[in-house]
Amino acid sequence: RLADDIEADGMTIFDNAVKYVRENL
Repeated sequence: RLADDIEADGMTIFDNAVKYVRENL
């Protein structure tokens, strides 16, 4: 369960990074 939470947080950070890149290109 902890690993799932960490993975979910990682995906959230990744999604935010993708959104940031798309908005700033």
